[in-house]
Amino acid sequence: MTKQEKRDYIYRAFPCMGCKENTHYIDEYYMVTKKVWTKAVPEIKGMLCIGCLEKRIKRKLTYKDFKNVPLNHMGGGFGQSKRLIDRLGISNPMSPFHITIEQMISGLLVIE
Repeated sequence: MTKQEKRDYIYRAFPCMGCKENTHYIDEYYMVTKKVWTKAVPEIKGMLCIGCLEKRIKRKLTYKDFKNVPLNHMGGGFGQSKRLIDRLGISNPMSPFHITIEQMISGLLVIE
């Protein structure tokens, strides 16, 4: 696969169903609970950026809306937008996604 073919695939594979923004390019690849997702997307399939998901559920997301899965812990290999980091509550000690400065520096994350 050429670089252009890869770019084309990524663009087609990650579009927001609301605004059509590429969720991969804006670093908003995440998993929320089934309850939250089905409220926004009854047919289950697809992707939404944080803003479009919040518009559909008519409120701001909190860390309690996200699944406790590796993807949501420092991106699971993907980047995380400032908006996603805010909603995950990474700076909030009550959030399961909270990390300390020491963990961030060392790169160690323990997912329970």
